[in-house]
Amino acid sequence: VSFYIDGHLGWSAEWGSRVDRADCAARELTFGRSFPGWTNGLEVDVYDLKMFVGEALSASDVLLLAKTPGDFLKSEDVCVDTYYAATTPVDSLWRDDHGRDCRWYASHRHQALAICEQEDPKVQCPVACVSYQPCYAPQTDHRHYQLWDRIQTIQKKTSTGALCLDSLGRSRADKYADTKLACEAWVSAGKPGEYEADWRTDFEETRGVRLDFYNDSSVCAAVVAALDEECAFDSAQVRAFTADAALNGGDMTISFWVRPIDEASFVGKQFLPHVAFYSSLFPPEHNLVIGAFESNTDGEIRLHSQCRDQTATRIFESVHMNPAAAEGWTSIT
Repeated sequence: VSFYIDGHLGWSAEWGSRVDRADCAARELTFGRSFPGWTNGLEVDVYDLKMFVGEALSASDVLLLAKTPGDFLKSEDVCVDTYYAATTPVDSLWRDDHGRDCRWYASHRHQALAICEQEDPKVQCPVACVSYQPCYAPQTDHRHYQLWDRIQTIQKKTSTGALCLDSLGRSRADKYADTKLACEAWVSAGKPGEYEADWRTDFEETRGVRLDFYNDSSVCAAVVAALDEECAFDSAQVRAFTADAALNGGDMTISFWVRPIDEASFVGKQFLPHVAFYSSLFPPEHNLVIGAFESNTDGEIRLHSQCRDQTATRIFESVHMNPAAAEGWTSIT
């Protein structure tokens, strides 16, 4: 049995028996529970259910289904953070021509989904009609921030990887031009950088290939070529996260999931994910680097911080990682 999230494989395991010999004697189709009693279920809405008879769909077939627009919600829709967002949807005081308000639509939607397919209820009663895609919310009381509102497939734009910039509303041409101008100004000034020696240390100890800011004579062209428009992140979330962390003495948690795409994701036979969180591109300065380094064969996390022994010769703290899964998802926190 294979389980996919937004078209990407999330979990796979041997079922142990034929599907038609499963524990559902009445052959009932169930979600989030073992028929006929609840085991650990939550109330959810299920849209656009499709069933196929015969050989199981391939991974490419599943991905195509996930990317194909449906009549209701689809994986490409932008989600709304219903708990923290300033623009969280709320139902209006609107009433239809028969005097029915949003509360009426909420109480009748489960019996007749079609009532919410009309344009007015969808717009006026977004909560009652669930006409928006809620984001995944971590089960925690702490405030959280999200860089992206969907699963990101980040592939190499060049041999050195890809660069994801903020989504400030600039056009693609303006974003590329601004980045090139900033790089050229830095190069013209002689590539100044307070932490150049530490950056070079990270670079020289890296396993695999990375963008060489200091030694590459055509670094600006290389940076522009590596820009990936598809992985632009929410800069407002980053600024809010940074301010919130500063108010809490710098304490914070970063958590994400990662999985290999194909052979290009591997160094030899190992999946060694490499992610660099930049506080600055020109000069290049890392807050956090997760990747493959010569000092640890399974990968390493290097946290750059001023909170260190003043006799230390490096500005980062190094933590060795356990091996990332070669198949499926690995959680990094």
